[in-house]
Amino acid sequence: MPRQLRSSLNQKRRLVGAASFFSIVLAMALLTGSSLLVRAQQQTIALTVSPVVFELSANPGDKLENFIKVTNPSTEPIAVEMQVKPFTGTETGEARVIEEGDPAYSLGQWLTLDEDDFVLRPQETKIVNFIISIPLKAEPGGRYASILATNKQASLDETGAVTVQKVGALVLLRVAGTIEYRARVKEFRTVNNAKEIADKRDQTVFEKPPARFLTRIANDGTVHFKPNGFITISNMFGKKAADLEFPVRNVLPDGDRVFEVEWPEAKIGRYTATLVLNYGDNNERLSATTTFTVFPWKIGLPIIIAGVVLLWFLIARRSRILKALSIIFSRS
Repeated sequence: MPRQLRSSLNQKRRLVGAASFFSIVLAMALLTGSSLLVRAQQQTIALTVSPVVFELSANPGDKLENFIKVTNPSTEPIAVEMQVKPFTGTETGEARVIEEGDPAYSLGQWLTLDEDDFVLRPQETKIVNFIISIPLKAEPGGRYASILATNKQASLDETGAVTVQKVGALVLLRVAGTIEYRARVKEFRTVNNAKEIADKRDQTVFEKPPARFLTRIANDGTVHFKPNGFITISNMFGKKAADLEFPVRNVLPDGDRVFEVEWPEAKIGRYTATLVLNYGDNNERLSATTTFTVFPWKIGLPIIIAGVVLLWFLIARRSRILKALSIIFSRS
């Protein structure tokens, strides 16, 4: 096969592969406060959007109007395509954009943009308006969508793979009515310092601070919520040692969310950690407890062993020691 023909076929395969990549992983702005960026190859994302999250509430039959700003901070014009896509949340606080979402939570059919395609000049910002029309018979609960801005000019990275630049924002809508909040604490434990959630193992003894707590909360209801509260640390005598503020982040319905909290001022001792959280409109409560120890065993263990050996020696030789002492005192 001629070299030019092989090169052409390889290029077509890369383009087909890029076109079939429907599931895009985005940084979840509503949970982390950062902008949504496609996790493609490492590259500079030319487009920016703001705000990166909309948390809205409405009644059935309402019509909401809002807008998103799309900016081209580069020195070249960019052709932009706007899209509305469903997404699902992950336990680590990311959103995965998908082609088809659960109809019970999809907002896409209610959300319309006033512009789908346009060209941004260098340093230009464009306002894209959108309208959310809630049906009169809409069920109470949460509805979700992402608004994506795509750079239509695909590029090749260093490996020759086709990459597409996308940025976006998340829209979280709560439809008023009788909303069912249901949540539970699936895990509350002390863990090691592994970066990945899957690698985090139970660690009940810490040689030095910080002590780390992992909490997994399940949302079994029909709308997102932000649990808030504290982890209270008590020592072995029941005295409060610290109150650790729990991070306030959204938990999406039918999903889990993992939270991590550190106690950097942990001192030597045995402790009980009590988790107390509130969530929902009626401040429903979640709670859990765990115990852990802070002890520098690499230093302390040899000292303890030496003390035990010394005590054994004294006990084993006590008769001779007592006899020697009696002789000394009798002479005096």
